[in-house]
Amino acid sequence: MPYTGQKIALIATDQDGTLLQPNHQVSPKTVALLHQAQQREVRIVIATTRNLYFVRELCTLLNLADPVICSNGAQILGAPFGEEWASYTIPMKLALTIAEIADAHNWAISSTIGETKYVRQQPGQSLGPLTPNVTVVRSNVAGIVGPPLRILLWHPDAI
Repeated sequence: MPYTGQKIALIATDQDGTLLQPNHQVSPKTVALLHQAQQREVRIVIATTRNLYFVRELCTLLNLADPVICSNGAQILGAPFGEEWASYTIPMKLALTIAEIADAHNWAISSTIGETKYVRQQPGQSLGPLTPNVTVVRSNVAGIVGPPLRILLWHPDAI
């Protein structure tokens, strides 16, 4: 479609493979283009599978203050550090059932609750915080400390 001369009002973009290069860095060219867009009053919205912790980190780096959509659309905020507009969590009973089934089959899950990702302990791994937003727990059930925004399960038999 040819350019009609209308002003671009909003750019919605993903993080991984879009803003972030394979080395998880933002290229200087991308930074410059985003700043040019901001100077033209274009809104920059991040829409990603990543959790809020990573979205806030990127928005801080790029000086973005527009709405964010994170955790596969389960959480929407008016700004990276702003008011939560929507939060779609998995009910506790269902989350615990999923975790119990995963534990019974020795499948590891990753559950995102708030800004923290809980992962089941692997052999040789210490319990507790692994990074500021990742906590290692003894079992999948132990990681369900509240209603999750998402649960990732990647074992072939589970899929």
